[in-house]
Amino acid sequence: MLALLEQLPVDFVHRLLHRPSVDALLNLNPPLESLLSAKHERLNAQRTADELATVRERRGNDPKAALRALADVLKRVRNRRAHGFKTPDGPRDAEILQATADILQEIGEAGLACLDDSQLEETQAGIAELDAGRTVSHEEASKFLGSWGKPGESKAPR
Repeated sequence: MLALLEQLPVDFVHRLLHRPSVDALLNLNPPLESLLSAKHERLNAQRTADELATVRERRGNDPKAALRALADVLKRVRNRRAHGFKTPDGPRDAEILQATADILQEIGEAGLACLDDSQLEETQAGIAELDAGRTVSHEEASKFLGSWGKPGESKAPR
């Protein structure tokens, strides 16, 4: 994701960081990562507060740094959703998840616009495979990614 974020044009990043969905995350009351929603959840309140402060303070003069901080927050929200700590059932979680989805959709669409023709063709082919139901398991993908840069690096699963 960091490679994608670095490719995004600064003017897009500046506009993104001033969208209502970003403000929704910045202005949550109580702040993001300050409410425990399950007894096994571990909060990162200080780290999240620091990242949100970076977004607030740097979105005008260093938008790429602000975007990197926001990306860390978005990843944490994603992890909370994937592990069942965030659900669309509660109004606060629904607000957080909707804001996060809006931001990620904007980044994804902008990322597609940054692709060269061959990258775009590969992406479209991948989407067609998904639409056709051709996927690989998490385990297969993890094994492949874990082999990167090692002797005997595996081929991408198909």
